[in-house]
Amino acid sequence: MILFQVAVVISTVFIGIEIMQTQPDDNKAKHVWAPITLAAIFAYMTIDCFIGVYGVLLIIILINLLNQLMEIILDGYRHDFPLLLRGQRAERRERRQALLHERWINGN
Repeated sequence: MILFQVAVVISTVFIGIEIMQTQPDDNKAKHVWAPITLAAIFAYMTIDCFIGVYGVLLIIILINLLNQLMEIILDGYRHDFPLLLRGQRAERRERRQALLHERWINGN
């Protein structure tokens, strides 16, 4: 993600340089670096916000996936992955409690 941010800022700087070079001589700014620097800073702040939201969403999706997989593995029911998609949490909870109770009684 950092490389994507760097790529956006560098492309913004190069595009700014090209735009400044195509300006007529009577309309050129004295300090060309000032607007290019401001554009690069603004581009970095903008892409940082977008990448930050994208990163948080990616982490949330991965955490939810790992949570569902751990529930499947710990329950011992590897065959009921479609039940997770249907949202039948109460049935899984009851089966998990029954399994834990059975293991506790058997001493495993």
